[in-house]
Amino acid sequence: YSINQAGSRLRDYARWLDENNDLTIGALDTLVNNIVGQGIGIEPQVSNRRGEPVERVNTRIRELWQQWQRNPDITGELSIQELQRLVCRTWLRDGEVFAEHIQGPVRANRNRVVPYCIRAMEPDWCPFEKNDTKERIIHGIQKDADGVPVAYHFVDDLGDPRYFRYSMVQTRTVPAERISHLKFSRRRNQTRGVSLLHGVHRH
Repeated sequence: YSINQAGSRLRDYARWLDENNDLTIGALDTLVNNIVGQGIGIEPQVSNRRGEPVERVNTRIRELWQQWQRNPDITGELSIQELQRLVCRTWLRDGEVFAEHIQGPVRANRNRVVPYCIRAMEPDWCPFEKNDTKERIIHGIQKDADGVPVAYHFVDDLGDPRYFRYSMVQTRTVPAERISHLKFSRRRNQTRGVSLLHGVHRH
């Protein structure tokens, strides 16, 4: 109920703190450093039926990872380390963050050795104001009768989300299996995340 009442105001206040309060900036910097550091990598562990590492396969996976991690973001501007740090900070500050997994031979993956990239999206892209009881859409997230997300509604990714805050005309629907939604929840059936800074008061 409190999240419904607060809407996006908690997120806006948390962002104000991240821009204007030195203690908040330092705290978020420290958390990101401790969680992500210089980047979270992988170590392939493919084994055969006897439990022995298949070095040829693992070596190839490492090679592909090294190439892919240079620009996994859909824009091609961020390395995996930069993307992880930005996503982590958004998650901590805003309370949630979305990622769309884009696979296959589509325009976004042209010139990529591995046909896969990530579109990271701040909470603004999923309109908090988009609700439809008939379609079971709650704060931009569509659920089935059991409360399981089946689709997410995002504003037009070619525009600036600030201009679509009160207009849901430009939303696009993305199946839930293509979306990762990382959020801080304080209640069992909470649909949207709440900022880690929700308890900080303005003096």
